[in-house]
Amino acid sequence: MPRPTKMSLLHPHTFAPGRLADSDGLSDAFTTLESCLVGSDTRLNSTVQDLCSAPHLFEFIISVWPSAASLVARILDAYPSNPALIHNSSANALLVHLSDVLFTLPPHLFSTDVLRDIGQYKVYIENAMPALSLLLSSDFATPDTGPHALVAEDDEEEVSRFFVSGKKHNKYRRKNKNERGLVIDVAPFRKLQEQVPSSAEAAAQMAIRIADKLKVILQYYLDLLLDPMLAQPFSDAYLLTVDEEAARAPKVEQRRKVATEVIETQSSAYPKVQPINAALYFDNADGFGDWRILIGTDATKKLRELTKSDRKKAGIVVKKIKQLSNGHFSEDNQKRLNGSAGVPVYEAKMQRDLRLVYQIDLVPDNDGGRDIQAIKIYGIYTHTQVNRIWDAIGQHLAGKGKEYRRRNPPTFPGGDIYPPACFPPETTQTEVKLTPLVLSDTDMDELHSLLVLDKYVTFSQGFLNGLIANHDVEHVFELTPQERVIVDCKASCYVLGRSGTGKTTTMLFKMLGIQRAWEMQTSGTAMPKPRQIFVTKSRVLASKVEEYFTKLLESLALAGYSLEQLKQMKDRNTTQVEELVDPDDVPEDQSGIPMRYSALEANHFPLFVTFDKLARMIVADIVTEILSRKDKDREAQDRGSEAQDMDHEAHEKEREAQRAAKLFIETYDPESFVTYDTFSRTYWPHFPQPLTKGLESWLVYSEFMGIIKGSERSLSCYSGFLDEETYCSLPSRSNPTFVTQRKTIYALFEAYCKLKMQRRQHDVADRTHAILNTLLGETSLKGQQIDYL
Repeated sequence: MPRPTKMSLLHPHTFAPGRLADSDGLSDAFTTLESCLVGSDTRLNSTVQDLCSAPHLFEFIISVWPSAASLVARILDAYPSNPALIHNSSANALLVHLSDVLFTLPPHLFSTDVLRDIGQYKVYIENAMPALSLLLSSDFATPDTGPHALVAEDDEEEVSRFFVSGKKHNKYRRKNKNERGLVIDVAPFRKLQEQVPSSAEAAAQMAIRIADKLKVILQYYLDLLLDPMLAQPFSDAYLLTVDEEAARAPKVEQRRKVATEVIETQSSAYPKVQPINAALYFDNADGFGDWRILIGTDATKKLRELTKSDRKKAGIVVKKIKQLSNGHFSEDNQKRLNGSAGVPVYEAKMQRDLRLVYQIDLVPDNDGGRDIQAIKIYGIYTHTQVNRIWDAIGQHLAGKGKEYRRRNPPTFPGGDIYPPACFPPETTQTEVKLTPLVLSDTDMDELHSLLVLDKYVTFSQGFLNGLIANHDVEHVFELTPQERVIVDCKASCYVLGRSGTGKTTTMLFKMLGIQRAWEMQTSGTAMPKPRQIFVTKSRVLASKVEEYFTKLLESLALAGYSLEQLKQMKDRNTTQVEELVDPDDVPEDQSGIPMRYSALEANHFPLFVTFDKLARMIVADIVTEILSRKDKDREAQDRGSEAQDMDHEAHEKEREAQRAAKLFIETYDPESFVTYDTFSRTYWPHFPQPLTKGLESWLVYSEFMGIIKGSERSLSCYSGFLDEETYCSLPSRSNPTFVTQRKTIYALFEAYCKLKMQRRQHDVADRTHAILNTLLGETSLKGQQIDYL
């Protein structure tokens, strides 16, 4: 931690950690502070701001100084009575500083109520300061006469006007665009659950209320600092970690220099564009509150059905979700469905026979620095559909651990507005094994669907606009902590998992994060578009993944559409008939992907392609390069020039390149390429039966391609495959498939190679080795560098 050096009144040396660790130094610091207590408020403000300029110094002084209570009293007495003076006061600096400090302390130091207060106050401070600035800098007038005429609509009209046909009923008609003049940003007021003031007097009263609330929070913070239980953590934070940080500083600076040199040598977007948390984080829809809404797959499906069958009811559902997002919890909005043993699950009544079932959950904030309460919507049900499955869900959620249950609040009392609380991220989660409930097979399937299969997406503006336009798009859903680690990983990573565990999804979300981060960073800059390639074996999978990625991009674009654009899109979607096309039936020259790798341009990225297609694109460039070099060499030989002086090694490389070129040209003939289907139909029956007896052809083919010819060790073999001795001596632990049959497998491999040579054919491993050998020789890869593969 850096030593305090930017002080206007106090001397940095007097308050340096090394000095304060000594009793004499601490006494000198106390003497200096005593003189500040008898000075003017201006001197007091300078003292407080100096103490806040060094991390953890202010709270350390408060926790160890015997006269700390007197300093606290002076700070509160000097709190500005005029809200306009708060911004430049020491009170503002203290509020921001202490909200961060207390929020980052270990959770076990506080009770659940204190933790919730700290989180809620931190959010309030972040929202109050922009609102206070607007109140003090804008000229508010009455709705009828001033330039800032209110633009208000009935709540139900505002959220359901897109679903319900008929006349609109506004409380205040919007004025003509040219008559409205300046527009006030209403977002800060909505975050505080406040209405935009309609007059200068109302604005002044609101500023006073906010200033008074901030003073209450400041007093709460200062009282916490006087708690003896916090003295040791504050002392450790300031005295023990400084020297360690200072010792690490040179190493960090050295690493920065190295990293800077690497970055400066890059001509592409990597590593300037990295997947960031904010790129895959989305705010609620416009007009919604601070409670983040996560809506599940089943609830989304039901809401889409309502937008088509009963638009009025769909508007009622959206209105209820908006109420919850603004923290309106009442008896109708929050009736507990399960018993008291587990985590609460609630229902919100919307109509006589329509219910919204949800839970208060904890999710990471966009920067990952804190966990914040959110509303997770499980489904939209009729009254008779709400069954005892919620007891099982509440019990399962309770298994997340004691800390999770502590941070999950009881039912909010009605008649008030409650902002979401935030907490420091929980580093360890201790799961508790609970006695399972006895459920029917149907209930077990529903439980598994709600907790495992369903995906939860933010009720964002893009999500709402997708409902309005009746547009079938995919939305970015909430990732698990393990998936976030993969997506946010800035280095290469190897992900293992069974089918259906989300490997492809995390890869796709990482691509989307990189793409969206680039879009968010390129405003006014010339940063190149990241060149990302998704490579897979299956052409169908490549097509499906590209389609999914396109739908994700469309969902992001929907957030910026106007109502007129959404109406046009809805009309198109009503009449549009989707054309079913098998990807395998599309000719390669009509796929939109160039035949040569070097022909790829920025508009082709991100590129979704099969390994076979990518290899043939590279082949096309290599063939062109080799043939071009041969023409040049022939011209040089005719002139009796440099070709005559080529040494033996260069001739060998050229012959190898020519052999590879011949092989590449043959790859364009489908009959010469050995796929597994070719292997099983035309090779396997011709092998000696004593060798194939008891063996599966697909396992043997995989051993040929993946181990004998495709392992990393085969790269160092001149022939491009392992010899028999090397293969038979491979460790059994890492290569367990044919541990006792390796001599038999290698005899089959030799028979395969012999027959393949007679037929003048080649397989995927032959092609890959040929490409690598050629590129490692004199032939370079044409085209720009890839950022992410």
